[in-house]
Amino acid sequence: PLPAAPNPRTLTLPSAVALDNSNNVFVADMAGALNSRILKFRQALSIADFSSPATVTSDTNGTYVPLTLTDAVHGFPAYNTLNNPRGVAVHTNGDIYVADTGNNLIKHYGGDGTWIRTFGNVTLAPGLNNVGAGSLNAPEGIYICTTTNLTNNVVLFVADTANNSIRQIDTNGTITTITLLPAVVATLGAFQPSALVVHQTTDFVATNYAGGTNFNSGSLFAVTSPPALPAAVTSCNALSGTNIYIADRLNNRIVWLFFTNGAWGGVNLAGSSAGASGFADGNNTTARFNSPSGITRDGAGNLYVSDRGNNAIR
Repeated sequence: PLPAAPNPRTLTLPSAVALDNSNNVFVADMAGALNSRILKFRQALSIADFSSPATVTSDTNGTYVPLTLTDAVHGFPAYNTLNNPRGVAVHTNGDIYVADTGNNLIKHYGGDGTWIRTFGNVTLAPGLNNVGAGSLNAPEGIYICTTTNLTNNVVLFVADTANNSIRQIDTNGTITTITLLPAVVATLGAFQPSALVVHQTTDFVATNYAGGTNFNSGSLFAVTSPPALPAAVTSCNALSGTNIYIADRLNNRIVWLFFTNGAWGGVNLAGSSAGASGFADGNNTTARFNSPSGITRDGAGNLYVSDRGNNAIR
């Protein structure tokens, strides 16, 4: 029999969840009783099969599935295990990516938990590896983009929280920084991306809304004038048509970045354009958030935000 699930009271600051192709649930338990860890649960409901004779699935929702992430191998032993992980994502092939926030790293594991590689700076001692080229600083959100080319199919987008940046990691492990418009970073307090979701399309979700403050011009983003996009979008390896929706925790807003005509544009999609916190429903800049910390998107283009300071899902 499977080991008993961890007592929910042993979870300490669970900070992120992800689903794999089988709808298994992965939880980043940031400061768990068994040290920082990733937990896995089977999401199988006891639903009758109404064929004759009727049958019932054997699992129940939330069945704990043992998952052990093997230690990485680095010169500094502190980098070999997780330290306050705040992000997790699962590739379509089952591989697991973890934002090892306390170590300023991203770790890549196989579906069986075997460590594969590490992204970030492991050559400098812990506490010193958060500056310089190729370094991350307390990364939190991760998003995996895939293509049909199985030999060259991973591009990671990372909310590099303490560096106030959105980073991209290519298939060779090279870390680059998305060049943001000055207004995204400097209009309010320091840009603090805590989570992000990426969508590839030739259609923009926000064209059906009034938009927010357009960082390109400082005016409202017009419904009738969405940015022009190339017709063909095939993968996240081609930036054209890439939309990134970001929970900007410090500035109490949702930021939408889009890549078109060879450059990144940006829109203050929802939340105060002055960074004010609060709780209010409404379109775009009339809405109010309080430390939004998570974001995801459904197949219909709706965004869902964990509004942490308001104890609400929006």
